[in-house]
Amino acid sequence: VGADILFLVISLIMGFSNAGQVLIAQSTGAGEMDRIKKLIGNMYTVTFALAVLIAVICYFADDWFLRALNTPEVAYDEAKRYFLTCAVGGIVFSAGYNVTCAILRGMGNSKQPCIFIAIAAIINMILDVWFVKYLHMGAFGAALATVIGQGISFITAIIYLYINKEKFGFDFKAKSFALDKETMSSLLRLGLPMSLQTAAVSLSKVFLAAWINACGVVYTALAGIYNKVGMMINILSSSLTTAGGTIVGQNIGAGKY
Repeated sequence: VGADILFLVISLIMGFSNAGQVLIAQSTGAGEMDRIKKLIGNMYTVTFALAVLIAVICYFADDWFLRALNTPEVAYDEAKRYFLTCAVGGIVFSAGYNVTCAILRGMGNSKQPCIFIAIAAIINMILDVWFVKYLHMGAFGAALATVIGQGISFITAIIYLYINKEKFGFDFKAKSFALDKETMSSLLRLGLPMSLQTAAVSLSKVFLAAWINACGVVYTALAGIYNKVGMMINILSSSLTTAGGTIVGQNIGAGKY
């Protein structure tokens, strides 16, 4: 239940990350390093601002979200702990990771993001077993494992970007994070439709989840299992479209139609 709400709110951030990736790909193909610098700074500023805003909303509206989803009473407290831990404690890490990896993928580097997420996944799995099986921390333990994995993944990614900052043309100075009107216009023009598209799909799933949850905790659990399997199946198509978006963007930027 907590994951359903999280995916809905994170879809807004993912839209801007994906838009930034496409624009960076185009700028890479065109050799426009100054524009890449502005895009990186604006992506971080907007995304972190969105993440903080979403975290605050989730903190104060958690009960409303859970009630709207007809969360079964037997699972309510655990769902609340999971949701708050991931939304308030982890959404900034998740946002930062998504932006950093979008930057790398836009410039044609998909290997480093793969390494970063592998680190997060391994840490997450180890801590899941430790927190849930041995420390008996329940859903809160699973959420905490996720947040720690995301945090380490984001820190690793940002360190990599900082070490290689000359390659990306981004100096990490305060002025580089200032919003630029033209850059923001490009991000909003491409990012808003992407965010709304993902949010629309997520919202339909949330409505469906509310009906399923009203049937009881067993049906809620079955739907949760199905969603996880569905996500695994979608990995192949989403990976190919992400790769295609970068390749097409770089060729458009280079004028190689």
